[in-house]
Amino acid sequence: MAAGLTLTDLSRNYRKALIGAAILGGVGVIVGTLLGYWAAGVLLCVGLALGGINSRLMLSSTFRLAESEVVGKRPFMLGTLWRLAAITAVALALVFAFRPHGVAVVVGLAVFQLLMVVTAGASVLREVRNK
Repeated sequence: MAAGLTLTDLSRNYRKALIGAAILGGVGVIVGTLLGYWAAGVLLCVGLALGGINSRLMLSSTFRLAESEVVGKRPFMLGTLWRLAAITAVALALVFAFRPHGVAVVVGLAVFQLLMVVTAGASVLREVRNK
């Protein structure tokens, strides 16, 4: 794996990001409710959940690719394209269905991806420092 990360490390990073997303989602609902925007807090949680689903599907396809004897990347790329298209379609449908608070779905997606990058970056930094 790149930068010395194993598939186990990726799973661990995913679990850490899920825990962080749950905490941020709870804080988002509480703050949104206190400010009178409970719907935005709930939609933030929906975006975080979509980000979690996206990352879980990505991990599953990565595990399948790592275990597969197929050399080509085409199935992986097509699966990625369909996964991203589906997540985007769901997110955009929610954005337009719940205007103006629907934008919180996109914010939740972005925050989850940021959490994944931060947890992976922390693992890479630990790996580099240990060498």
